[in-house]
Amino acid sequence: MYFRFIYSPFFILCTKSRHIFPYGKAQRKNIFIYLRKTC
Repeated sequence: MYFRFIYSPFFILCTKSRHIFPYGKAQRKNIFIYLRKTC
């Protein structure tokens, strides 16, 4: 799960994304797109 370590600052700024999107292999792309739009 190196994904969350790379985007750790993004997750700190956008903590809402953690509650909206669960940590799943299929959801990683959705989280990335969500962070791009919100942050």
